Amino acid sequence: MLNCQCELGPIVRFINFQVMDGRKTVFLDEYKDKLLCSITLSKLNNCLKKHGFDGHVRFVDGFVMYSK
Repeated sequence: MLNCQCELGPIVRFINFQVMDGRKTVFLDEYKDKLLCSITLSKLNNCLKKHGFDGHVRFVDGFVMYSK
């Protein structure tokens, strides 16, 4: 099980559970306010990369999502 200890760990774990269920796109609307800051978004994507995720989080048409 993924054991990320950074402040963005809950988001990483949420993405991990969704990916484990077979989803290739994960909508993160409940975390949208937290991810509006480009620095936070960059930290999250770096954390995902560090934990071996192939995709990244980005804003698309007003939605925030993780996708491969």
